[in-house]
Amino acid sequence: MIRQLPPSVRSQIRSGVAITSITQCVEELLLNAVDAGSRCVAVRIDLSCFRVQVVDNGTGIAADQLDKIGQRYSTSKCQAIEDLESLGQFGYRGEALASIRDVAYILEVTSRARCSAQTYCKIFQQGKSLDTVESKVHRPSPGTTITVHNLFYNLPVRQKSISMTLEMENICHRIEALALMQPALSITLRNETTGSVLLQTHKTNSPYSQNLNTECDDNDDEKENELNIVDESETDFTLKLWRNWKNPVFQIGETDVLDIWTNHSVQRKLHRITHSCQFTKAMLSQMETIGQVDNKFIACIVKSKSQDGRYGIPDHLLMIDQHAAHERVRLEQLTADMYQSENNEEKEKLAVKFSWICPPWTLSLSDKEIRIVSSFLDEFSKIGLQLKVHQESNIIEIHTAPSCIMTREASERKHNRNTVAVDLVQAVIKEKIELLHDTRGAHSTIPKTIHNLLCSQACHGAIKFNDPLALVECQNLLKMLLKCKLPFQCAHGRPSVVPLLNFEHLKRILTKPELPKVNLKKLKRRMEEEGKKNFS
Repeated sequence: MIRQLPPSVRSQIRSGVAITSITQCVEELLLNAVDAGSRCVAVRIDLSCFRVQVVDNGTGIAADQLDKIGQRYSTSKCQAIEDLESLGQFGYRGEALASIRDVAYILEVTSRARCSAQTYCKIFQQGKSLDTVESKVHRPSPGTTITVHNLFYNLPVRQKSISMTLEMENICHRIEALALMQPALSITLRNETTGSVLLQTHKTNSPYSQNLNTECDDNDDEKENELNIVDESETDFTLKLWRNWKNPVFQIGETDVLDIWTNHSVQRKLHRITHSCQFTKAMLSQMETIGQVDNKFIACIVKSKSQDGRYGIPDHLLMIDQHAAHERVRLEQLTADMYQSENNEEKEKLAVKFSWICPPWTLSLSDKEIRIVSSFLDEFSKIGLQLKVHQESNIIEIHTAPSCIMTREASERKHNRNTVAVDLVQAVIKEKIELLHDTRGAHSTIPKTIHNLLCSQACHGAIKFNDPLALVECQNLLKMLLKCKLPFQCAHGRPSVVPLLNFEHLKRILTKPELPKVNLKKLKRRMEEEGKKNFS
């Protein structure tokens, strides 16, 4: 039976979709502060108890208006549909505070209006509104303080999935983006868990002059407070340069080739697929090897499954790329050999084999990257990287590297080629940092840099075209291919098995009655007559 959800359930579901993260909660509160005309905003975050506080010096909210906030679709920024065409604020739907109210255990709004000397407080507890009262803490200046306690208290899975380090990095990134949009706004971000200031932007009414450096020289006069510009003629040098510059990159030259536009492109004749076929590993296990073709492919016959469940009737003729097949076999062997087993009390955990580096390498990272690395050292050790972080200098020491990288390094040195290990390890670290940030610390497969390295090793050691194979060698290669997880594609994603012929389809073609042939003698005679007339 279909029933309509109660209003409280609808509101909670909608709020869980509207506010999906702490970062989004901070952003919505910051945008409200911007709409209130704030010039200074302080953001205080305590992720250990899911607490967010945003303090601004905007116009504030009057006492009679505090009773109306937190109600869905209640806003002071949009009163009619015509207002949507000329909106000057970020918010206009009345969704943000209402959504935060439903997913926060306590939402506290303390405000002092610009035309008032009193400070009033409005509290929502578990989504329910309490009476507006005069605040015990008096604000010295107009503005609003919004404090969110225990965000997502009714969504415990979401709380557990939040990574403290990555969430704080996302908040910093979002605040930086907002600061670029609002140069006249000063924002301070403080981590209440550690007591450190993570970000502080300075407001300016002229961002151009703030970032423009004026070249000056000390005056030789006795007056030490005077400065002279070195060359005043350089003041408008940039403007003159752009005014007179002609960019040859965009100059349109004469073309000597025929230009064919996309909508007038030459059509390519495509053959219609008359039938489709699907293969499984079970079908390939019944393959019968015929032999090698042109020293490049292995011809096989796949037998179809009869009604009694047995494979007996030849169904398809397949061509298997010997290089692609062996490349797939080698890739999965190299991937399996790359891991080592670590005995755990409860379960067996896989980690990448590593080699020690003496003396250790060093790598300089940004503040953001250092914080991510220091929070996920165990994740790096799983891929063969044992790191030591020096946060005061933003440098990490690399004590181990994946053995597959060091094997590649030994091969390069053997052939007197340039070293590659340092660049590969740095690429793996950078990729892992980005992956941890994007997936919020979720576990994933090996980095793409290591995977590409294994694919290269698998390709260089695989059977090549024009390598002759005996029938036994072909059979052994196909047996190893059937044990692979992805037998139908090579290490680079290209198909390794291609169907060449469907015996049932061929049988239907051969058993069709022969069509009468066209008599072309009259056409030939007519063409000869026309040719004689034109020649005479």
